Amino acid sequence: MEKRRQYMDIVEENNDLLLQLISDILDLSKIEAGTFDFTERELDVNLLCEDIVLAMRMKARPNVEILLTAICRNVAS
Repeated sequence: MEKRRQYMDIVEENNDLLLQLISDILDLSKIEAGTFDFTERELDVNLLCEDIVLAMRMKARPNVEILLTAICRNVAS
């Protein structure tokens, strides 16, 4: 039963990676064709960074740890 669960986890992870790859390819095709629509809007940068870390964790090897560290800088506006 444990072996079956491991196989299901592998299939699920590979399914997620394949869907992301297909989405990336479609986006790249739209950019190359000049049909990709960009829209300006407010963005939660913290949430974006968290999503990036989660995506990278899915792609990282099991013994690789993905970290997100905060760097505070004083930026003159």
